Amino acid sequence: MKLGGTICPTYVLFDQGQPVMTCSFPVSIDLLEGEMLRLADGARQ
Repeated sequence: MKLGGTICPTYVLFDQGQPVMTCSFPVSIDLLEGEMLRLADGARQ
């Protein structure tokens, strides 16, 4: 028998101590950065 696995990181983004976004699947840092920028732009408006 052969077993395999992968590590799926969970990213939790906080704003003033409150979680605003959680990603619990493999995600590229570029995708995460884009989502963070989108959230930041929405908060400014």
